[in-house]
Amino acid sequence: MPARVTFVTEVKAPATVVTERSSSVSGSDSDVWTNANVPDRIFAIVLDDLSTRATDTPKARAVARRFIDQLLPGDMAAVVFTGQQAGAQEFTADKGRLRGALNHYSGRFAAPEFDLVSEPSALDRSMKATLGGEVAGNLARTVATLSNVAEWLAPVSKRRKAILFVTAGLEPAAARALLAGLDQDGHARGDLANSFRRLLSSAASAHVSIYPLDYRGLSGPLGPEAVEQSGLGSGAALQALASETGGVAYVNSNALDGFVSRVFQDASAYYLVSYEAAPNQEAAATSVSVRARRAAVTVRTRRHNVSPPKERRDGSREEMSRMLSSPLPVGDIAMRAHVVTLPRENGRGRAFVLLDVSGADLPLANDRRRDANLSYRIVATDVDGKIRASESKALDLRLSEQRSMQLASKELRIVSHLDLPAGVFRVRASVVTGGHVGTILGDLEVPAYDTAPLVVSAPLVVAASAASTPVRREDFELFSRRLPAAPTTRRSFQSGDSLVAYVEAHVRPTRGDVAPSPEVSVSVEGPAGDIVASPEISVGARGRGLAGGTVYPVAARLSLDRLTAGPYTLRIVTTLARLARVVRTAAFDVQ
Repeated sequence: MPARVTFVTEVKAPATVVTERSSSVSGSDSDVWTNANVPDRIFAIVLDDLSTRATDTPKARAVARRFIDQLLPGDMAAVVFTGQQAGAQEFTADKGRLRGALNHYSGRFAAPEFDLVSEPSALDRSMKATLGGEVAGNLARTVATLSNVAEWLAPVSKRRKAILFVTAGLEPAAARALLAGLDQDGHARGDLANSFRRLLSSAASAHVSIYPLDYRGLSGPLGPEAVEQSGLGSGAALQALASETGGVAYVNSNALDGFVSRVFQDASAYYLVSYEAAPNQEAAATSVSVRARRAAVTVRTRRHNVSPPKERRDGSREEMSRMLSSPLPVGDIAMRAHVVTLPRENGRGRAFVLLDVSGADLPLANDRRRDANLSYRIVATDVDGKIRASESKALDLRLSEQRSMQLASKELRIVSHLDLPAGVFRVRASVVTGGHVGTILGDLEVPAYDTAPLVVSAPLVVAASAASTPVRREDFELFSRRLPAAPTTRRSFQSGDSLVAYVEAHVRPTRGDVAPSPEVSVSVEGPAGDIVASPEISVGARGRGLAGGTVYPVAARLSLDRLTAGPYTLRIVTTLARLARVVRTAAFDVQ
């Protein structure tokens, strides 16, 4: 039955993004995370190590690196492997992290250079069956990885998502079997092609386009040329994978730059077509056909779209769980987060998570009293995806009418902490209430306090105007003794406001058991980089640090009444004799 198209929207992603100076104020930099601005261009780079020979590893890395090098500031990308688990990189805009993930990539394909299914060989039958089974198993793992990545991207909506599939192609017999399982509707049949059917369905449901890239170029396929030229080999399978999902395949070509440009162009300019699903419709594939009236125009689209089942559209518990596992910040609850690591006496770093949840997005009921049940979870995972620390809480908000009105115009501030060892972590915070969800995430590096001579935390910012914001768990010693109120994630303030910026400097002994005192200077820079204010500095009582170190608490107080409207940068410079110098900044706006 034809579906009624409700609207068609042209999408044009900007060729460049906002400057670092303006983005920092909106919370899109490393200082403050937000789920308000999901990037326009999202790429998952899937490296098929199961089809790559060890000797081809440098070539496969090189083509992936050329793609990463052409990412624009603000683009987000992830690196995933089809075989190995360690070394993958979640979504980030940091090209250095993406290139670093490539260093973990190594080809694992080791099958001989002949058709394991149909070509006669000197191998005995048992050995041939073993190797053939390994190739078939690797193909299933590869296709399953692509399916999992597509499903991983599903919660990120209203934008085009692309998978760059870097591979050496498919073993010829397996490719023929996969293609033979496609019927006229583009869905696979038969045991060998079941995983391929799931892949096509997952990609259609998640609105993901797949761009296979055979990194060998014109160097020759994994099998007889006649198989490739007949249209039944690896190249045809990759072409089918691209056409079924709305992508383009790079096969038997050395024009890599043109292919990469096409991937970026597709992600930057496209049309979103919305149609009305039938009531009570279960998850099902709908054929998509788009025709242009102008003869000179070529239309490319995925052949099918899969609508979610009715219960998912209505916001089921399963859908909430799916949203909380999103690889990018999403949701209809606006959130901001600021994470600061401070040294503690337990031999680890304590990551303080400051989470501001928009009060206007919290559904509060009843007339005289406004009640809501809110659950939040904060998780830190290491580079291998293992959970290293987490906290989960369920909050019952029972507010008077006056208090609920106050909350609606402010935020609910949640203060949590996670104890973590030195290393790099992905921190994810999720909030669920009344069928609404918000997810926010970012990267955190916990320093090695036992080896670095000087470690200075990122600044915590306390604003007088934010002192009345409702705070959960504000009874931390840090706030009650060293700060006038709980810190805020806000970075935009009125001219009459006053701020307190707080950092902790951790100093290791350098001569015997003596830790030298650091020198601290604080300044406020205007848009042109000139110093416009010098805040008052106070250094608190020294505390016990890690590995025999000493902690120096530093607070800087600044009144904004003399600053005109515009962007500013608070700069804190900490110097340890001639041994180390650390600069910490916090960007803010005065309105």
